[in-house]
Amino acid sequence: MHRTRTLEDIMAQRGLLYAVMVGAALLLYFYRRNWLNALDRRFFREHYEAVRILRAVIDQIRKAAKMKAPL
Repeated sequence: MHRTRTLEDIMAQRGLLYAVMVGAALLLYFYRRNWLNALDRRFFREHYEAVRILRAVIDQIRKAAKMKAPL
């Protein structure tokens, strides 16, 4: 579209916009797991609770298996 313009000209005109877009993308990337978990807790509470309980039971079984003395 602007083949005659240099990268320096484009960055001088729109550099701040590009920096904000990259910052927003990084923010979304790093916090996506927390936001997805919050959405799951909010809208899929029963499923989230079932998964949380199942994980707790698995952790207890693993701890009990480690505590069991070898015969």
